[in-house]
Amino acid sequence: MNIELIKKEREKLLEKLPLRGEPDSPSFKYYTPLREDEILPLYRTDLKKCAGMQTRYTLHNGSPCRFLGSEKFQYGSILEHESDIDPDIFFPKSDNKLEILNQAKFKDGMFLKIPSNFSSDKLYEIISTNEENHVSRHYMEIGDNAQVNFIINHIISLNTTVSNSSVIKVGENSNLTIYLLEDSSLSFFNNLNLHLYLGRYSTVKIFHLAVYGKKDVTKIIMNHIDQYSDSNYFGSAIGKKSNHLDLEVLSNHQSPLERNNINFKGILGNKSSIIFRGNIKISEGSRGTESFLMANLLLLSKDAVGNAIPTLEIYNGNVRSKHGETVSSLPDEQVMYLESRGIETKEAKKLILEGFIYPIIEPVPDNIKEKYLSLVDEIVE
Repeated sequence: MNIELIKKEREKLLEKLPLRGEPDSPSFKYYTPLREDEILPLYRTDLKKCAGMQTRYTLHNGSPCRFLGSEKFQYGSILEHESDIDPDIFFPKSDNKLEILNQAKFKDGMFLKIPSNFSSDKLYEIISTNEENHVSRHYMEIGDNAQVNFIINHIISLNTTVSNSSVIKVGENSNLTIYLLEDSSLSFFNNLNLHLYLGRYSTVKIFHLAVYGKKDVTKIIMNHIDQYSDSNYFGSAIGKKSNHLDLEVLSNHQSPLERNNINFKGILGNKSSIIFRGNIKISEGSRGTESFLMANLLLLSKDAVGNAIPTLEIYNGNVRSKHGETVSSLPDEQVMYLESRGIETKEAKKLILEGFIYPIIEPVPDNIKEKYLSLVDEIVE
């Protein structure tokens, strides 16, 4: 694979694509408005390697900085491992301008390969720190019969514009758990993409906790490319100030007897807003598949805006699929009930909010859970 050649082809396509294509849903009016000037910084980012003071990080401004600590892993720069990358999944076809921009303009990224038959209960942490505008693209491959757990922590500081895309290929009969932490509360514009490709009998669990920034566009795609694959997405997002999140979670079923579950909860304070788009696509050949979607948005202010948009695209009658979405305010009767039991108003609201998101974050490691729950105090204030 010649990365530079493919990037040039994507640059030609990038020039032809409009910022937003034709709407693919009757709810197109709720889509996030984007302007060319918001993404313009992504066209002219530089390649910056890690300085000495940054060696404690795994990634900094999109460049690999530190080995993960296991000699069994292959780890390094995308540019150094291009011959080891599957080009069909690293450069998927798309008509989305933000995705093509990432493919055409990325300067660096992480290559990580977990060998077959590797098994560990240890949590491996990938820390991605960003303090400058940049475009990065990463590739991870999990071998067959492997079991591995990752914390992927995106921390965006300063008023930056960032495009970060990761591709993960999961081998046959492998188990992958990802704790995806996204703190972009200080960013100007943040575009995060995560593409997963699930092999035969593979299982993926994603726990996604987000504190979003001024304008975030996040897309998580679970591609079931072989039968008996199983994916689970559990997401929670907290909005403050006038921040905005456009989150799309897609489960794409292509083979028989696949399983999927999507469950998302959003808390919106102040003038924040969320658009959650849950998509399930079941192909004609994906008989016996079961795929479910649930989204709940809780508004804490009359100025907060929440939209939950479900889409089921099903081409096989021998499947099970359903969805449910709610957008509601903090229940006054629940607050009053707790107050009648001697609990102060602030504490009552805090307990209700914690109970709202706890089913999502319960499996998350305790230190991460406690930090995320502390954000609830800020929202209540």
